[in-house]
Amino acid sequence: MFKFKICSLLLVISLIGGACLPANAIDYHDVPVDGSNYDIITQNKTDSSYAGFSGVLLPSTPTKNVIVPNGDVVDENDIASPYLFDPTWYQLDNMSSFIYYAQETNYSCTAACARMALRYLTGNYYTEETVREGCKVAKDGGALSDVVEYVNAELDQVNYSYIEYATKTFVKDNLYTAIVTKDAPAIIAVCESTEDGWPFDLPVHAVTIYSITSTKSDVAIADPWGGYVSSTSPYRWFDMSMNDLYAAHSVVGLAGFIY
Repeated sequence: MFKFKICSLLLVISLIGGACLPANAIDYHDVPVDGSNYDIITQNKTDSSYAGFSGVLLPSTPTKNVIVPNGDVVDENDIASPYLFDPTWYQLDNMSSFIYYAQETNYSCTAACARMALRYLTGNYYTEETVREGCKVAKDGGALSDVVEYVNAELDQVNYSYIEYATKTFVKDNLYTAIVTKDAPAIIAVCESTEDGWPFDLPVHAVTIYSITSTKSDVAIADPWGGYVSSTSPYRWFDMSMNDLYAAHSVVGLAGFIY
């Protein structure tokens, strides 16, 4: 009887899990298609330091600012249900249309991330110069609050939200929502440090998220700095644990993230 009850419980868990899993759950994730034009990137591509780097602008007066498309208050308690089985990867629905772009200047990480999102969601080709102008990116960097306003203005259906000072639960749940529910690349500000396992040392940087595990424990990152440094860099895209991602984000939480 005891064995039967255990088997029945496992069957129920299996059925529930199968019902909850998105259709695109896989044991791995694909990688982006590199669409960068490396002929116009002039930096010494052997230099992986942040010398001269200008990334995400921090607000002059930090505020707990939230921008959501419909004006609703963000509820951090509205979280997805946990899974009771080994994690699988969820990725954007059409990875062959997710194009990676290296940033073309040492200050345009936010524009490069916005360019990746726009190309995927609209199917249209945008030059980085056009996106830089739309996102108000200057030589001292760009603000993700400006990025979300520009990207939303370019979209017909998918509308991004922007938040600063997010909790870890809020970050991981809404990165999951962006990939699985919205089918939209997310953009997040981080402080990369090689001491903490990141490939570069970048004080306030932006990266794109294009895949996440069912347990929200790992993410796949497209890093525009990787291609800026080298057209063959293995760190144009890479995986990172959610713990490491949030640790890097929490340092610059006032720079926010877009989902």
